[in-house]
Amino acid sequence: MRSALIILSALGCLAACSLAPTSAEPETVSSVVPALADAFSACNLDKVASLYSASAEFIAPDTPKPITGRDAVMKHLVGACSSSYKPIMKVLEQRVYRLGSDGAVISGTYTIGRTDRANDAPWAGSFVITLVKTGGAWLIQSQATFTQPT
Repeated sequence: MRSALIILSALGCLAACSLAPTSAEPETVSSVVPALADAFSACNLDKVASLYSASAEFIAPDTPKPITGRDAVMKHLVGACSSSYKPIMKVLEQRVYRLGSDGAVISGTYTIGRTDRANDAPWAGSFVITLVKTGGAWLIQSQATFTQPT
């Protein structure tokens, strides 16, 4: 009987662990964009990739058309981390709009600069990101960024 309880407890723990987000995955909706900014600024591309769904769509001022799929998004973003300078991304504000228990939209503003131009004003932008909760983790399903007028 004691062995059965230990086995059931272990199975329950394994089941709970498989549903919980990993340390690379934000546990709350409001932590996704700051986690993205931190990972991108650190050029931790594995963590950046872990924040996107496999079918994510990415739109930015420098993309002539939407980029579709996590691998394609990462191929686009890797350029920012392949030179001697690194990006500096900061979230200025964000607003979270929940769409039921497994969806959300986050909009807000951010800046992005470069480590080799510390005295330059960073580029300001806005974003709209949709998130889906998959396997206990909030993942970016779509991301659109826009320049802000100067």
